[in-house]
Amino acid sequence: MYEWEQTKSQGLMIEVDHATLGTLKLPGPPLRFFDHAGTETTEKQHRPPPVLGSDGPALRDWLAGSPK
Repeated sequence: MYEWEQTKSQGLMIEVDHATLGTLKLPGPPLRFFDHAGTETTEKQHRPPPVLGSDGPALRDWLAGSPK
């Protein structure tokens, strides 16, 4: 399914650079958004999944109520 030409042409697959895994192919956004003039406004910058544990300190601070 992900190798179908229509999947590629519609931008349903994206590539992101992961810190430890290199380039990953992931499903892209299933919906596309347009403004009133017909210009596509769908987010084009995608982030890779986080490395395990990389968000831990920030999440613990947030849960403790002391954001940085």
